[in-house]
Amino acid sequence: MIHKEIKINHTAVSNSMNTRRILILMLMTASVFVLIAGVGTAEDVDVTLDHTLNKISGETENKEVLNLENGYTIRITDIDKDASHYKIRLILEKDNVELDNKILENGQEYSWSDSEDDITLNAEIFVGTGMDVVFLKNVHQISNGDIIINNETFTFIYSSGISGSLNLNTADYNNIEGFTTSNEYLLQSSNFPPASGYSQEFLKENYSLTLLELDVDGNKAWISLSKNGEEVYSRILRVGEYYNYNSLLSFKLDKVFVGTSNNYIEISNIYQYSEINSSVIVQNESALLHVGSTGKFILTGGGLEWQLEENYKLHAIDIDIAGHSREALLLITKDGTHVDYTIVNVSESYTYYKNENLIITADLETIFSGEGGVSLARLHHVYQYSEDTGETLLSDAIHLYSVGDTREVEWQLDQNYSLSAMDIDSKDTPRKVWLRLNKDGNTLEDKFVYSGDSAIFYNSGTKILDLNVETIFDGKEADLVFISDVYQYSETNENDILLENEPHIFIFGSSTGNDWQLYENYTLSFMDIDIKEYPNQVWLRMKKNGVPVDDNVVAQSEEYRYYNNSVLLFEGYIKSAFSGRYLNMLTLTNANQYSEVDSTPLITDATYSFYPENVEHFMDLNEKLSLNENYTIVPVDIQVLNYPDTLWLRLYKDDVMVDEVLLLEKQDYSYYSGSQEIISTNLDVIFMGMNTDLIKLEDLYQYSEVDGSLLNYYEDLLLRLGRFIPPSAPAIISFEPTTFIIDDLGATRKFTIFMDQSANVNWYINGTEIQFNESVSNAEYTNTSAVAGTWIISAIANNVNGIAMQNWTWTVMAENYNIGEFISIGSASAPVNSTITVPISVANVTNFSGIYLELLYNSSVAIVSSVNTNESFTGSGITPNVDNVNGITSIVLTNPNLISTSAETPVIDITFILTGGFGSSTSLDLQNVEFSDAKFNPYTPAVVVDGQITVGIKGDFNGNGEVDIGDVAMVAFMVAGNVPEDLNADFNGNGRVDIGDAAKIAAYLAGKVSEL
Repeated sequence: MIHKEIKINHTAVSNSMNTRRILILMLMTASVFVLIAGVGTAEDVDVTLDHTLNKISGETENKEVLNLENGYTIRITDIDKDASHYKIRLILEKDNVELDNKILENGQEYSWSDSEDDITLNAEIFVGTGMDVVFLKNVHQISNGDIIINNETFTFIYSSGISGSLNLNTADYNNIEGFTTSNEYLLQSSNFPPASGYSQEFLKENYSLTLLELDVDGNKAWISLSKNGEEVYSRILRVGEYYNYNSLLSFKLDKVFVGTSNNYIEISNIYQYSEINSSVIVQNESALLHVGSTGKFILTGGGLEWQLEENYKLHAIDIDIAGHSREALLLITKDGTHVDYTIVNVSESYTYYKNENLIITADLETIFSGEGGVSLARLHHVYQYSEDTGETLLSDAIHLYSVGDTREVEWQLDQNYSLSAMDIDSKDTPRKVWLRLNKDGNTLEDKFVYSGDSAIFYNSGTKILDLNVETIFDGKEADLVFISDVYQYSETNENDILLENEPHIFIFGSSTGNDWQLYENYTLSFMDIDIKEYPNQVWLRMKKNGVPVDDNVVAQSEEYRYYNNSVLLFEGYIKSAFSGRYLNMLTLTNANQYSEVDSTPLITDATYSFYPENVEHFMDLNEKLSLNENYTIVPVDIQVLNYPDTLWLRLYKDDVMVDEVLLLEKQDYSYYSGSQEIISTNLDVIFMGMNTDLIKLEDLYQYSEVDGSLLNYYEDLLLRLGRFIPPSAPAIISFEPTTFIIDDLGATRKFTIFMDQSANVNWYINGTEIQFNESVSNAEYTNTSAVAGTWIISAIANNVNGIAMQNWTWTVMAENYNIGEFISIGSASAPVNSTITVPISVANVTNFSGIYLELLYNSSVAIVSSVNTNESFTGSGITPNVDNVNGITSIVLTNPNLISTSAETPVIDITFILTGGFGSSTSLDLQNVEFSDAKFNPYTPAVVVDGQITVGIKGDFNGNGEVDIGDVAMVAFMVAGNVPEDLNADFNGNGRVDIGDAAKIAAYLAGKVSEL
């Protein structure tokens, strides 16, 4: 466990109200990536492993300490970033003895006292895009009547950087590791390309402003004022509020912009007064500030560009979907120079004038953030006028700025038309769907339609389609769009109706469902749940003989009914619908089924609950409260997305469930046996932190079922809910021999892998399977008849947890020889259009001064984009001559320091761009290779090993010709740092392999996105 004691920095600040005392603690919240479920913990913990579930029974918490006086300490051990109401867990200790353990909500006052000391404070919680901040304000400590801490402020920063202390007065916010890490609760979408620009100081007398952070909701900004590099004042402002410092500086916060790539604020009414003579030195200015930068930020380009006439470009720098109003940051450049920028809301217009002449006007029609990752902004009614003549250069144009992938689902219509649902945007209110009308595979019209609205599609002025968008469902496994009243009209005669009053469902992804077998071969399936709408919505599917006959989305506390030819066959009331961290549950009451033959009742007034199969497994992770008379209270799971939060609770008697409820936070709970009350309590708090999940019960009473006497009373108690961490994929912990081997003709060679768990192992030579080992923790393959050539030996270990792979390059020489100087070029496989780097390596060399070689390759499969020296040897210089037309690159490398190595070591890195189709390949042939010794005499190395490039499927990292769970695991390993990063896994295009890429390939495998 980490235990670090941080000293307090006392900072005098000119403030008439109080002296601010600031402590910043960066509390590490590192997480472990898992493929299906589970959250990592911040620190090492003492754990008890269940044989099936890896149950964590120890408690984890951050133990950074804030020292008060007289031996008192405060620890903020965790933070709950549930968007509806933030909470912290505060522990008060004295001399390492815990005195109090409280969960505080944002803005809540805390107090503690005993016979000698009184401590009071107020907690303010700021959840930012890159870090989370807890301000303990108005901190007072009184000891024996004496005030020893008076109205001070302490600041805790939670970041995914390294734990430690920072002094606000000297911290360089551009270089604090962790400040730029995205908050896991921030809305995720594909990133716009980053903006380019520079910072420019605009304040005088050595003052400067720094934008430290924005909150995830786009409502607040944390701004720091410094003088001569030392902070003098910082404050969190809401949009519309003024920042005032000692009558020297004031400004208004106009806009907070939480972008997909960068974050900004816009401030106005900036006034600065001289400290020398109080004169106005900055008057009524405005500025754009960029997170992490000091001073005014001047945009120069970046984002997505639209080339206009007269060398103008209209850039969509970024979009903001976090705030209450959706916004786009637009930039105009001319000849590559900044002209104008604006932050414009959806449905607003932007105009740019030059010398009082209108040059550009545009309306921001929509901003869309798809569940599959697409981010876009669309402008319409765009006009451009010549700055020289005033003539119209662009009239009523439409332009779509888009990044990321869609999840297009197509519905084929008549006359070669089709209607596609490209994706849904469930973050907008109301939700909306992107619909596209196509003809012969070509796009005719895009529309962004809100739930409850209608849409009409045209082709060259002819009405083709009209429809209504009904429900848009954002499930945990699948998303749905229900459209109704669909009419298609003939493109040659509008009176000829091809489709009349038809409904249709677009389904993104898939769900297996949880079945209730009814009579007459009917089945009711609980397919999925949507907890982002209130109340919770459930997707129900009725099947007959296994074939779907009805799909419907029904809200909790509503009725579901299924009719066949207007005859009611089934009805039921949605009593409860729950979706927790791991478990979904649905309970129907008053359920009735009627025969489709004669309408006689088959099921009457039934109650049925859809439970997942593994309820008990997850339930056993959680702490239970054992009471008298063999009663046990068991928290099953918690749902925290909607407010109020919900607890799924069970009560057992003699290990038999006697009650099951969904409790809202702050709700009372009572259980009766007959007329006798047995249990009474209040669910005070549900806490889902970064490290721990808890529930707090308050005023719990237990009465005897025998005589009603009071058996137990708890003023308050905390029960911890465990977190499930699935077993990790198998890892090859060691292997023999090394990855590059050279043998004589006819040699015997053994290959061995050692794994951290039992797995099946498949062995391959150049892609052909040669051996299979079942359920082994180590495996070996022996070849007793080495044939001349270069062979790729692969061992692939796999089990239910994932896949691991080890490759060897085995070169067998045609005749016996003594291995001398050695040079080789590597092999690689990657998708088309990928960029890969292949090393050229040497071994068994002593004091050579240079290399000359020619590399031959098929330039229809791969082309060379760059040749560089590898950093293994300092002092190397390189001169390449790249001829991609003929597929030959000659290279001269020299090193005045001389190169010596016995182990195989890279000396040259060659970067290729793959241009061939899937399955194509090219050999990488090293020809006319010469080494130069220390006296510059040329000679030929003894061994030259060629390589190969194969063009594979995007996302196929295990090389089996398809994207499967092994590839998902491989990307997860890259994120966790367990295997080297391969930028071919950078699916979101941000220059690194991160959690977003892991999520995307998992979504692709699950069918939730259509392409990587």
